[in-house]
Amino acid sequence: MGTRLPSILLSAAFLAAAAACTSSTTTKASSDGSASGDAGASGDAGVSGDAGASGRVGNDALAGTAGDSAGAAGAEAGGESDQAGGSSSAGTSGSSSSAGGQPVNLGCRTYCDAIQASCVTDLDKQYKSDLSCMNSCAAFRVGLPDDTSGNTLGCRFHYAQAAAEAPSGNCVFAGPSGGGRCGTSCDGYCSLMAAVCPAVYEDDATCRSACVAMEGVDQVDYQIGGTGDNLQCRIYHATFAAEGNPELHCQHASPTPTSPCSG
Repeated sequence: MGTRLPSILLSAAFLAAAAACTSSTTTKASSDGSASGDAGASGDAGVSGDAGASGRVGNDALAGTAGDSAGAAGAEAGGESDQAGGSSSAGTSGSSSSAGGQPVNLGCRTYCDAIQASCVTDLDKQYKSDLSCMNSCAAFRVGLPDDTSGNTLGCRFHYAQAAAEAPSGNCVFAGPSGGGRCGTSCDGYCSLMAAVCPAVYEDDATCRSACVAMEGVDQVDYQIGGTGDNLQCRIYHATFAAEGNPELHCQHASPTPTSPCSG
């Protein structure tokens, strides 16, 4: 009995030590497992982080794609803007021409078409024929289409256009005499004589000196077919001479005329 007690005590001590060792091993294993689990969680976080990085790359790619799309849209918009600009230039160009009308090619054909169409009655008619108008027209300085005074073709053309709506008065301004608006009657007469009957007067001063002494020099009304010793009959026959047979009609238009302008 005394011999078995120490053995029992040793066995108990051995079992306690073994139990402690087992507990320590289990605790360590548990600790290691926990650490491993934490590392695993960290690993998961790392994966999640990688996924997040991947997500950022995806966003960047999408942003790049969106940027490319926006750039393409901008380029297309720019193209449309350029096209619109071209159209605007063309419009400007077109509106300049369409809104203000075509530029007037001021010449005898333009003038005679206007006055022959606007001044048609016996009271308003200014030329015996289109040929008379065309050949008389060359006597007048051209000027500008919007002239409203002066012995120019432009002034006569201006009033020929106005005569389309109001022939009374405007036809006289548009005619060869100028009606006191597009030059004086002596301006019209001496221009015609220099162009159509150049042998009658030595120069413009001689013509004007004779003109101011003629009957009707202050009269602004003018009609074709006039007779009598007056300035209006002479102007008519000067335009008649422009149509043809100047040898005859220049005598009628001279300062010492033959009939029908002799009295």
